[in-house]
Amino acid sequence: MTRLIALLALAAPPTDQFGDPLPAGAIARFGTVRFGVGREQIRHSHALSPDGKFLAVEDYDGIALWDIETGKIAKRLPWRTSQGDFPKFALAFSADGKFLARLAGRVVAMWDLATGEELFDVDLYERGKCQGIAWVPGKEQVYVTSADHAKAWILDARTGKIVKTIEFDMKYPLLVPKGPYVLGFVETNWKLFEPATGREVARFPGDFGADGESFELTPDGKQAWLVARNGRLRRYESATGKQIEELPAPAKWDYCRTRLAIAPEASVVYLAQSNRAVHRWDVAARRWLAPISDAPAREIIPHPDGKRLLTIGFDGVLRRYDLATGEQIPGVEGFSASVYAYASPEGTRVVIESGMHDRSDLLNLFEISGKSLWSRQPQRDDWGRPHWSSDGRKLICVNYDRVNVRDPAHGFVSRTLSMSAERLGDFDGMVFVPTAPDRVIASFDKGQTLAEFNLATGDRTRLWRPNLTNLRDLSPDGCVVVYNDLDHGLRLFDLAANKVCTDWIDPPNADAHISAGMPCFSPDGSYLLTWELEPQRQAWRSRDSMAVLRHPRTGERKAALETGLGGGFVWAFSPDGLWFVATVGRGAFAVFEMITGQQVEKREGHRDSIPNIQFAGPGRVLTSSADLTALLWDIRPKKRPSKPLWEALSGTDAKEAWRAIWALAADPKAPELLRSEIVMPAAPPADKVKQWLAELGADKYAVREAATKNLQELGRLVEPELKAARGQAKVEEVRTRLDSLLAKIAPERSATEIVHARAVAALEAAGTADARKLLTEWSAGPSGAWLTKDARSALARMALR
Repeated sequence: MTRLIALLALAAPPTDQFGDPLPAGAIARFGTVRFGVGREQIRHSHALSPDGKFLAVEDYDGIALWDIETGKIAKRLPWRTSQGDFPKFALAFSADGKFLARLAGRVVAMWDLATGEELFDVDLYERGKCQGIAWVPGKEQVYVTSADHAKAWILDARTGKIVKTIEFDMKYPLLVPKGPYVLGFVETNWKLFEPATGREVARFPGDFGADGESFELTPDGKQAWLVARNGRLRRYESATGKQIEELPAPAKWDYCRTRLAIAPEASVVYLAQSNRAVHRWDVAARRWLAPISDAPAREIIPHPDGKRLLTIGFDGVLRRYDLATGEQIPGVEGFSASVYAYASPEGTRVVIESGMHDRSDLLNLFEISGKSLWSRQPQRDDWGRPHWSSDGRKLICVNYDRVNVRDPAHGFVSRTLSMSAERLGDFDGMVFVPTAPDRVIASFDKGQTLAEFNLATGDRTRLWRPNLTNLRDLSPDGCVVVYNDLDHGLRLFDLAANKVCTDWIDPPNADAHISAGMPCFSPDGSYLLTWELEPQRQAWRSRDSMAVLRHPRTGERKAALETGLGGGFVWAFSPDGLWFVATVGRGAFAVFEMITGQQVEKREGHRDSIPNIQFAGPGRVLTSSADLTALLWDIRPKKRPSKPLWEALSGTDAKEAWRAIWALAADPKAPELLRSEIVMPAAPPADKVKQWLAELGADKYAVREAATKNLQELGRLVEPELKAARGQAKVEEVRTRLDSLLAKIAPERSATEIVHARAVAALEAAGTADARKLLTEWSAGPSGAWLTKDARSALARMALR
């Protein structure tokens, strides 16, 4: 029995800290899916059941019935996609709550909620798109209005057959069933029509048009309320159009689009003031009640019990309020408004910024497992999007006029750097954190001025004035910045030499221009990556984005990779620069090999778009979504390579190489195999290298030439020594020769060095004592070799963990 229970536990899908299942491949969730019914961008329609127990919501994934008490999805209904261009959506419960009707473009469908059975699914393709749907009072029939014509149809609720067609005497139809009437908006007037005949009953003059006003009927249909952007609230008799009263806007009203709702017993009128408050007019007492403050209400849904008010915020969260106290009823704690997650350099912690930079703004730190370490609500000027220092010991939070340095141990601000000094210009809110942990470079006036600050002391240490605009990225060594001007192209500025080091590169044109994201240096510094549109092939086909690899010092194009990615995606490098991740649709992402652009892995499961993504340690990716959650994913492949491990690792098939890395990471004998296959090159003689460097300044031309030739043959093996000598050179010819030698060393890895980098990645992922031992051997190898450089970087990352 114990073994059976253990097997069942292994077979059960993993869940988050609230017991809700995780998507396939996800290993932890930050935030919650409870009460997250979806933003307006993905939520097509919604309706509250007559008993107030369930909120039906349709989105891209279908129709879900949300339990109002628990915030969980109680049931999902089978459903097919909408039909027609730019469809209208609507849901409507029957009065007894036993049936749910759906409108989706031309499609009308019906479900029996007791069984979950779909009774019919009718495509009214001959009649065009529909506008709204409602139940005919006292009958098993639904009333459907047209979006294309001044018509409506009554359908049998069990068969979907059209029982009757109604025509309206209108030129411009905008018809929606509303209580016992049909509501229309013609020119500047709201109109009510008799549903059975299409006859006009009453009209109500509008001020701002259908987009600037909200119109609602009381539940019994006897009265109508109309509110405008300026907060002007009017009450009418529905049957005659006679105005009963007009009320001024509530106190502290902002001119804004508002939502209007009427309590079930028509005793209270609710006005949602954008993202700030819900105002309440007591009809009997004729006075404004205390508003429900800090209620982000995109939609207002009065509950049938008269004791609660439900709202759906701009962030898609269903919130509940106690009308007696005006306080929010606690639910499952989660994020609001927005979520941006960032993994620490060692991949063991996650910091999450959420909210809208106001009283709802939060900064939270979690262990990678999902355990909360602390939560801070920044003061008005203390918020800011967080960046980790390279050693993971500081959180650098950037807002519009300052940089706040927080200690990750407790989350409090330890130092503030003011960015409002007059001589620096306007702060862009853009900072770069090089490998030096106490160094940060800030951009002013779109990069025309750059300033370096010491985070330990708060002092400004250096200042540059490139007089270029649209700064985009800083090289990993902190020496070069790239600018991207839409009219001219790319340009590089050397911080060490304090000068522009290139002319404008590849000015944009109709066939190739920057199409997605910003130009970025790879983490290993081997190339500059830009995203550019592929050449036009067919006039009807939209162009994909190519990853263009460029020389990191000259901007010269080295390769262009076809990735199959369109536009508007979010992406990030792996720490070793071998791979990148990119979003490939709503809620999904894929892993690509950088050198070929081939896709090797894919994961999906977010209910909404992914605004940021990054690697979070070997085999893990962190995503945050507009669904107000962040997910930690295991991206290790499930399959082994089909070829022997070394053959797969050293081949050109990206998927095979990807699988080989993880197979080696799990194999205790991997260090032995890699040690036998990878032979370290012999180190150059240190005394000879020192002599040749000195001879670059010799009196005789032949000696200088011979020394230059010897150093050139060693190439990458003496790159560090060449750079060190360049920094100390005082003679112009020596500097010129050193610059020439350095320029001839290719910044990118060779094919052999890519294989070596894959081997290093496998050992880093393994993390065993034997793996560390081999990496230590390689890191002590010949100076300047890529194998040595990659091994040292891997050991440094492992040390942080």
